[in-house]
Amino acid sequence: MKDTDQKQIADSEFPGSVSEFPSVRSKTSRTITIREFVDTVRSDRYRRQVQEYRRLKALPGHEAEAQAVKDSMPCIVPAGICRGGHAVQCLLVHSALLCIDLDHTGDRTREVLELTRSLPFTCISFISISGEGIKVLVRIRKEDVQEDYARLYSVVGSAVSTHVRHPYDEKCKILTQPCFYSYDPEAYWNAEAVAFQMPECPSLPDVPLTIPPKVLATGQSKALQIVVPDTSSVACGFISRLLDEFERNNPFRRGNRNDLALKLGRVAGSKGFSPEELEKLISLFS
Repeated sequence: MKDTDQKQIADSEFPGSVSEFPSVRSKTSRTITIREFVDTVRSDRYRRQVQEYRRLKALPGHEAEAQAVKDSMPCIVPAGICRGGHAVQCLLVHSALLCIDLDHTGDRTREVLELTRSLPFTCISFISISGEGIKVLVRIRKEDVQEDYARLYSVVGSAVSTHVRHPYDEKCKILTQPCFYSYDPEAYWNAEAVAFQMPECPSLPDVPLTIPPKVLATGQSKALQIVVPDTSSVACGFISRLLDEFERNNPFRRGNRNDLALKLGRVAGSKGFSPEELEKLISLFS
């Protein structure tokens, strides 16, 4: 199971409970219900600290002070209940929640927040501690976590991102990634959220994407193709999006074909492709 590396984790009823830590560096936690977390975000309990963090963060030269305020804030592990810290191996009971970060939403923050609320699998969404982003807690199925967490995170993130038309933070993919408390009186809560359904994506795509040609010893060029799933499913679109972004960010130059193949392998691996799928992708460059 990619990006989890933990022992078998237990189920919890939905909406369940999570671990709350007094600070992100603490290894001591207490168990609260996810509803308690939402109620606290809606309340004035951390209003002063959140507003002070946002004020300092906006002042040039006060980054260290702002970070000190943030580091002193309590946080939860949306993934569930931990013991002995919030490392992945400390997770005991899964909450059936996955947190997606939408950072730097700027002038679209309120609009993006409203869009997250229209998704049937959104359980919680609120403005983050920075005031410039959204936290989206999505209901998921535990079996999808156990089967391939990296792919689950990528598919859910892409589904949310496509719907709200804003990129999700791909770096926050650790299963037990902490989530800081915030202050948002209008934090969204939906105890009836439906579980996100992982799509049945084909292992071999079927729409060709031309790769720059390989020049043979004869002087002729051999065009290669990667094929992408021809599907309108939002969740399956992460494969097409990955390849589009890779081609855009890594333009072909003569002599760098092998480097491109290796880089594509690393990128695809980080997105949760299986070893078999990685081999098929990279073999197209040989």
